[in-house]
Amino acid sequence: MPHSPSRLFLSLRQSALFPRFFLTFFRPVLALAFFALYLGISPALAASEFEGKASWYGTSSHSKPTACGEIFNSRDLTAAHRTLPFGTVVRVYNLVNGRQILVCITDRGPFFHNRVIDLSKRAGQALRMLRSGTARVAIESVSNAQGKPLNAGSAFYVHLADAGGARKAHALSHELEKETGLVVRALFSVQPAHPAIILCAGPYPDFSSARAAFLEIEKKRNTMGIIEGPAAGGNIPRHVPPKRPETPWRKFARRPPALNGTASQSGT
Repeated sequence: MPHSPSRLFLSLRQSALFPRFFLTFFRPVLALAFFALYLGISPALAASEFEGKASWYGTSSHSKPTACGEIFNSRDLTAAHRTLPFGTVVRVYNLVNGRQILVCITDRGPFFHNRVIDLSKRAGQALRMLRSGTARVAIESVSNAQGKPLNAGSAFYVHLADAGGARKAHALSHELEKETGLVVRALFSVQPAHPAIILCAGPYPDFSSARAAFLEIEKKRNTMGIIEGPAAGGNIPRHVPPKRPETPWRKFARRPPALNGTASQSGT
């Protein structure tokens, strides 16, 4: 009668070969685990999911179902990510030109080891990366899986146009209201990349409502995307790309230039 696995393990444990078996198979694993903890590899791996290379897709996948069940629209502000829950809204920063856009996770991907997010064609156009195909980006979550903003008192707006001054904003807002049939609100941006006054439609309590309004307005005129701002109006805070977690290995990597500088000064 063959022995059960528990009896085999018990007999192996009671034999003299057990210490050698344990050291042979488990010592390398424990050594790698302690080495990873010392270098801080776990935070670095987590950060690699939110900083890296982005690509865009749209032509071949247009009107096809996505992983969450929605029909993909290349003109919508959506994206594919490997792990983030469906419905999560992320802010994508283009680290090359400083542009940013809000997108909703509706699909899974990208399936290339060196890419972290796959954007729709419209989102790639907003980030000015259609010609290059890829761009170095940073990703920041701004909502839960239901599309509700994480920041209390925030809402989503459809960014219609920029206006440099109050007189131009007043005239342009009336023109946009006639063209879109929506109430246009003026928000004040403190970001240096945008003029002082931006004209928006909203506020919308969740991203799905903002997406529906965005697609409806895009049938009449081009917009500048969807932004996050205070629900009561006012100033839009400046958003900067999130910093990667500091690890001992990254601290060690920055030491050689300083050491070389001190050595060259002492040698002269």
